[in-house]
Amino acid sequence: MESERILFKALEKEDLPLRVEWLNNKIVRDTLFVQFPLSLKETEAWYERVLQDNSRRDLMLVEKETGKAIGFAGYVNIDWLNRKAEPFIAIGDTEAWGKRYGTEVVHYLLDYGFNELGFNRQYGFILDFNKGAVKMDLRAGFEEEGLLIDDVFVHGKFHNRIMVGVTRDKFNKRFDKK
Repeated sequence: MESERILFKALEKEDLPLRVEWLNNKIVRDTLFVQFPLSLKETEAWYERVLQDNSRRDLMLVEKETGKAIGFAGYVNIDWLNRKAEPFIAIGDTEAWGKRYGTEVVHYLLDYGFNELGFNRQYGFILDFNKGAVKMDLRAGFEEEGLLIDDVFVHGKFHNRIMVGVTRDKFNKRFDKK
């Protein structure tokens, strides 16, 4: 799997130390739903459970030009019966922020999910203070669908979450796909 500038590779056990490093970076963690620093041991236990979980797929993001891993992405809450899923992304390498990798990755996940995996709907939730993620998701093909008031308690207080989603037909029509 690859987009214009990114290679998507399966998450492997040897990738876990880098994932832990990124998620333990307060700057990265503050943009996500991650409350506590993670240990490598608990991440390894998480990884073993994930290998058996058919409702998710986890991928590493690698810059084609440099071969450097810059983050991770994939799908969670895959509902094969109802043909829907929640794509996710985290650019862990803060030096890669601001280069529109996020938009490229989310767009690719939407396109791949709809046109290769057969999803009919994809959706997501964004912390309301993460304006960059909102812009990224809208540019990539999502539409804003709603606001969940005081929905999550994260980083010491309640936050709203913005719900985004899109159907295959709307996405394909907007981007002249299939």
